[in-house]
Amino acid sequence: MYALQISSHIILRSNWTATRRMHSTLVRKLRRLQLLKENAEQCVEVLKSSNSKFVLFYDSKPLMTKSGSDLVVALKSLQDLQEKFQSCDEILKTSVLLYNYDNNKNEEVFAVEIPPGTEVKDDLGEMLSGKFVTPRKALMLVSDRDIGMLSQAISYLHWHGNNQFCSKCGSRSIKTPSGSHRHCSDCKTTHYPMTSPVVITLVHHGDHCLLARQPEFQKNFYSALAGFCDIGETFEAAVEREVAEEVGLEVDNIRFFSSQHWPFPASSLMLGCHARLKEGTEQKIALDKAELEDALWFHRDEVKKAVLFQPKHFTKTRTDKMPWFSIPPPLAIAHHLIKSWALN
Repeated sequence: MYALQISSHIILRSNWTATRRMHSTLVRKLRRLQLLKENAEQCVEVLKSSNSKFVLFYDSKPLMTKSGSDLVVALKSLQDLQEKFQSCDEILKTSVLLYNYDNNKNEEVFAVEIPPGTEVKDDLGEMLSGKFVTPRKALMLVSDRDIGMLSQAISYLHWHGNNQFCSKCGSRSIKTPSGSHRHCSDCKTTHYPMTSPVVITLVHHGDHCLLARQPEFQKNFYSALAGFCDIGETFEAAVEREVAEEVGLEVDNIRFFSSQHWPFPASSLMLGCHARLKEGTEQKIALDKAELEDALWFHRDEVKKAVLFQPKHFTKTRTDKMPWFSIPPPLAIAHHLIKSWALN
C-alpha cells in the first residue's frame, strides 16, 4: 500500500511538472509575440534573422507545397527569398507576424505578400517549389495545426491591403513591422484590425433541426442559419433577430456552443449557438427569399446520416448509402454544431 502511494505520488508529480513546463512554454511564446508587436526594432531584427519562416502570398493566394500526396503550407526561410528574388526589401515591408501554432518549434512565422511586378530570377511557381492556391481551397487542404495560422494570415493581409489610408484624416497610414496595427503619418491615429462577430445558429425542435441554403451553395447543400451582429447587440439578441428575419420563427433557450475565426469576407468571428423553437409557436417557415433559397426541417436520423457520411472528395456518382443532401465539412463550425446535435 505504501509503495502504491509513492508510485502514485511520482506519477502525479511528473504530470504536474510536464503541465507546468507546457504552460511556461505557452506563456513565454505569447509574451514574446506581444513584445515583438510593441517593439518595432526587435521585430525587424527577428524578421531578418535566419530562424524566421515565411508564408508567401501572391495575388492574395498562399503558397502550398506537396508533402507526400497532400498539399501543405510552404514555409520559406529568408535565405530562400534572397536566393529567388532580386530584392527582398519590398516583400519584407508587407510582413505580418503570426502566432506559430506549432508549439514544438522556436521560430517566428511571418506572412508576406509578393508585390505585383517583383523581379524574380525564374518562373515564380516553379522556383518556389510550390503552387499558389486560392484561400478557400487552401483552408480546405491544410491540417488542423496550420488552419489557424493561415486564417490569421489571410485576414491580416486583406486588412492591410484595404487600409492604406487613415479613416480619420485621409493621410497615408504606415504599417508597423509586426503588422499588428497601422499609424497615420499625419494625425498619428493608431488603427487596429477589426473582426466582425457573426452568429451561426442551429435551431431545433424535438427530433428535428432547421437547415437552410443560399442560392450560391452547391446543389443540395444545407447549413445552419448565420448573420452578422448589429452594433450594440448581444449574441443572444442577434440569434433571435436573424432567425426571425430569415425564417420567420421565434426561438428561446439560446446556448453558446463554440467559436471560430473565419477570414471571409474579411475577418469574422463565428459564434456558434444552439437555439430551441419557442414553445407554443408554429414550425411553419416563412422564408426571406432575399437571403435564402430554401429552409427545411430535417429529422435527426437523416442529419446523422449526413454527418457520418463525409467523403474526402465530392462525387457525382450517387449510391443508396449517400444522403440526398450534404452539410458543411469538418473545417466549418457549422459542421460541429450540426454534429453535436445529431449525435447527442
